[in-house]
Amino acid sequence: MCEAVFFTHNGFISQGGDMHKETMTPEDAKAKCRSLQGCQGFCHRGPPTDYPIEIVFKGKWDNEVGSEKWTSYQLREVCKACVPSTVHVRNQYQETRPGADRSEEIQGNLENMYV
Repeated sequence: MCEAVFFTHNGFISQGGDMHKETMTPEDAKAKCRSLQGCQGFCHRGPPTDYPIEIVFKGKWDNEVGSEKWTSYQLREVCKACVPSTVHVRNQYQETRPGADRSEEIQGNLENMYV
């Protein structure tokens, strides 16, 4: 199962690839980006905020950090195919060793399975 999620980055998306500009909150911009065909992310001046600000939507993704503060949001498809395996392995350990905290060992085993 996959879903489109946003990752927040310090910095801006470089010049070019502008699709749209509009003043809105970053939360509203996430919905707008999902609706714009080809949108890969957006950025705005300043730190992350909940207030309306000028958003620049981009049809490309890169990230650069300059002397001025910017915040960028990258739209990515994230698939969660391995989540059931993770849950199964944790349940298996909990059932065989009730009360034992083996989360570090389990995490190490999971990481090795997907290397």
